[in-house]
Amino acid sequence: VSQSRYEGFRFQSGSITSSGGNITLVGTGGNAAGTGNDGITFSGGGVTNTGSGTISMTGNGSGKTNSDFNQGIQFYGATISTVDGNITINGTGGGAGSGTLNYGISMTDGSIIKTTGLGNISVTGTGGNASGSGGSNYGVFCSVRNGYANTNCIQADSSGTISVTGTGGNGNGSGASN
Repeated sequence: VSQSRYEGFRFQSGSITSSGGNITLVGTGGNAAGTGNDGITFSGGGVTNTGSGTISMTGNGSGKTNSDFNQGIQFYGATISTVDGNITINGTGGGAGSGTLNYGISMTDGSIIKTTGLGNISVTGTGGNASGSGGSNYGVFCSVRNGYANTNCIQADSSGTISVTGTGGNGNGSGASN
């Protein structure tokens, strides 16, 4: 695990595993101008629980002065999975001023959140830049592209339930596509 000036946590192809114990991650991005003030970032790797333990993540993006790309939680090619444990992921984007693309939760490049047994999945994202003028501050963003093995961003393979709640940012601002 490496911690930088802007990100609460960054996992670069690193993984966290458990065979039944609960896993909890909480991260808050640095409050700097510019990009990359992410709460939690996974670039490859991920979190796996092979038993009945839960996975819980809370990420809060930050940023100031027209800042862009400040995700609450960002997954690039990451796998978050349990068998019978629940997965709960909450992310709030950061950003300010004319900043755009401050997602609550972003899943790209083959990222997947899944359960393979009885586990339930709850994903809640709130886009950032609540009072600024920037647009495209989505609560939950999922991009599935050709060439990646996963065709779903979120899936329950057995009897688990899935709940996804997304709230666009910029509720008090003037930006478009939030």
